Amino acid sequence: MKELQGLLTDDQKKARADALKAGKKRREVLEAIKLTDDQKEKVQAVGKDVAAIVRDEMEKIRDVLSEEQKAKLLELKDERKERIRDRMACRIANLKDLDLTDEQKTKIADIRKEYRPKVQEAGNKLRATVREEVEAILAVIKG
Repeated sequence: MKELQGLLTDDQKKARADALKAGKKRREVLEAIKLTDDQKEKVQAVGKDVAAIVRDEMEKIRDVLSEEQKAKLLELKDERKERIRDRMACRIANLKDLDLTDEQKTKIADIRKEYRPKVQEAGNKLRATVREEVEAILAVIKG
């Protein structure tokens, strides 16, 4: 992540901050920043490095698990995918069933824009805490 520091111009930093405040999705934030080809290459390289580190971390965690636990982890992963599909189908069905007006849709969208960054921040804090706990457990196990 240190490699990314100083990569963005002041205008790009402002555009990024504005997009994040507006609750835009990752792809929309990247579009707002308007990275140069050189910047895109650097971001992709750092992204690959981070992905490799996360993969290594997950492999080490899996090495700690028993075969039963690994099987259960795969089941949970499949269940999660299924729940996501169910939520999407439910969301689409409910929107159609509710017959929302344009004003209601706008209000709901505004509420989601307000709360999305808060939810994302809370999720990031939770993931960081879980990561720290796992690292602490691994350190104890490794002795």
